[in-house]
Amino acid sequence: IEKPKEFLDDYVHQISTEGLPTGPIIICDNVRNANNIGLIVRSATAAGAHAIIIPRKGSPEVGPMVVKASAGVALRARIVHCDNAYQAARTLKENGVQLVGLSGRSDAEVRFREQKKNEPVIGLNYVLIAA
Repeated sequence: IEKPKEFLDDYVHQISTEGLPTGPIIICDNVRNANNIGLIVRSATAAGAHAIIIPRKGSPEVGPMVVKASAGVALRARIVHCDNAYQAARTLKENGVQLVGLSGRSDAEVRFREQKKNEPVIGLNYVLIAA
C-alpha cells in the first residue's frame, strides 16, 4: 500500500490559508536510519504532531522498513517531503511558525548560541520541532 506523497510547498500553502496547526510539526534532519524514522513517526503521531517533515537529502525513503518500525502508523501519518531540512525550517519560519531545536550532541548548545538570531541551525542530527 502506497499513499501519495505530500510536498512542502503544498503543506505550507495549506497552513497559510487555513491557519497555523495546533500540534507540532516535526522536521527530521540527518536521521539516516529507517528504523529511527519509523520510531519518530510513531512517537510524534501518538504525541499529536500535525506533520512529520522528512528531507529527501540525508533520510531514507519512507518504505517498508519505516512502515514496519512505525508499526504501520506511517501509512496514516501526515508525512511531508522536502529537499532538505534547512529549506523546510526556513520556509516554515517565513510563514509564522516558531522553531525549537533538540539535539543529543554535546556541541549543540554552543552551535545554537553562535547562530544568527532567527536562523535555523541544521546539521546536528536532531529533530526540529516547529510549534
